[in-house]
Amino acid sequence: METKKARKSCWQISFGLFIFSFVTLLNLFAQKGDTEGDDKVYLRVDHMPYYLYGGSEENYAKDVEAIMKFISDNIRYPKDAWKIEKQGKVICRFVVEKDGRLSDIHIQERDSLYPSLDKEAIRVISSFPKWHPGTIDKKAVRTGFSLPVIFRMRGAKVQE
Repeated sequence: METKKARKSCWQISFGLFIFSFVTLLNLFAQKGDTEGDDKVYLRVDHMPYYLYGGSEENYAKDVEAIMKFISDNIRYPKDAWKIEKQGKVICRFVVEKDGRLSDIHIQERDSLYPSLDKEAIRVISSFPKWHPGTIDKKAVRTGFSLPVIFRMRGAKVQE
């Protein structure tokens, strides 16, 4: 009797996983539809956008380092946040356009830290040069991207 229940339970789990996999595949095909003249923002792409280096895992690490260096070289701590010693992380969301420009740079309310820090994070992300766009089937597509900007006070450059 117990094995019958166990088999039924396993079958239900297997069937559930099959349905989940099928829905996931349908979603992937819907995401990867025709990209010709497409203004859709994709979250899943064959190759994610990158700033300077692309391709391998080794280059991914170099790219993250280059992004963080650009941010740290260009960020300025707002005086009001400095005075109250406000620190933390802001998550910027944006779209890497087909031509590599960054657009629709914003911070969702749940990712907000402090108004002047949010504004500074958006300013710095807006100042990035063009990135390499995300691709599907070797065609550039608009790709959604999230990037954390961390504010720490030690050694920070304060706005004048």
